[in-house]
Amino acid sequence: GPLQVGGDVRADWGVEAEGDIRCGGDLRAGWDLVCHGKLVLQGGAFVGQDLIAHGAVECDKGLRVGGHLTGAGSVRVGQGILVGGAISGVQHLEAGWGIKAGECIHAKGAIKAGESLSAGEDICAGEGYGVFAGLNVQVETWDASAQVWALQPPERLRSGVWLGPCRV
Repeated sequence: GPLQVGGDVRADWGVEAEGDIRCGGDLRAGWDLVCHGKLVLQGGAFVGQDLIAHGAVECDKGLRVGGHLTGAGSVRVGQGILVGGAISGVQHLEAGWGIKAGECIHAKGAIKAGESLSAGEDICAGEGYGVFAGLNVQVETWDASAQVWALQPPERLRSGVWLGPCRV
């Protein structure tokens, strides 16, 4: 069934819910986080291994995943997204700050970052959608804060400065 908590959730192992997960604070899972519904967090999330979301993900603060982020719906995060592995399967991907993945960033829709985008491999938006970096930065800081790092320039890069393969 669903999991609804007014404050924080902390699990040294994994968290799995057959329905929605709604959390009034931060969510920390030492292993995997699997949500078969919508994931709504008023705080941030730290997931030690993989995050698998079958519905939309809404996170008011930051999202940090040690493994892969696999989704079916859109992912919207108020601050930044940091994923050790790949981001894949999601509809639209949006962060108020930056988005960084150790492997690829693949979405079925648009990819939007308020600041920079970085992937160890490629960055691909869905057919007919664009890739946008630097949406929340001033023009004077564009070169430093709207960077796009990937093995090759993303197709349909509409905003941001591609600088080449990720250095880290």
